[in-house]
Amino acid sequence: MAVNRVEVIINSRRYALKAEESEEYLKKLAEHIEEKIGLVLKNGQNILGERPLVLAALNICDEYYKCEEAGRILQKQLANCSDKLVRANAEIKSLKEATPQVSFDEQEAEEKLKKTEDELRRAQERIRSLEARLNDAERRRQDGSKRNGYNGNGKRN
Repeated sequence: MAVNRVEVIINSRRYALKAEESEEYLKKLAEHIEEKIGLVLKNGQNILGERPLVLAALNICDEYYKCEEAGRILQKQLANCSDKLVRANAEIKSLKEATPQVSFDEQEAEEKLKKTEDELRRAQERIRSLEARLNDAERRRQDGSKRNGYNGNGKRN
């Protein structure tokens, strides 16, 4: 894959980045970091040196871990919805086979099934969205480590 080179400015400093990601993506990351630094500086008093960068990085990590936890919660909810759907399908099949003479509102059951399937689909979309955010956050974390000379294990390259 081609390596893209882009210059960005973060906290009034110019950085030359090289990555496989697109130029617009790298600029988007830099803008996000710059925004977080701006919030730190806005809320702090006399924050100098690397402290704004470190505090912004902590805030970004906090977002990342909260998204990761939200993803785990949504996965549990998705599994729960999926279980309910399987049970509902099994119950519908059982009712149809065991008691064909018993009349029930098949349309209502199908509507409930469709509603459950829609909830499941929304949960799956939410999980995909959160996974994408988690992947973006992980890439930002890894890119930050690489740019700062760390190999991702807390050791300098």
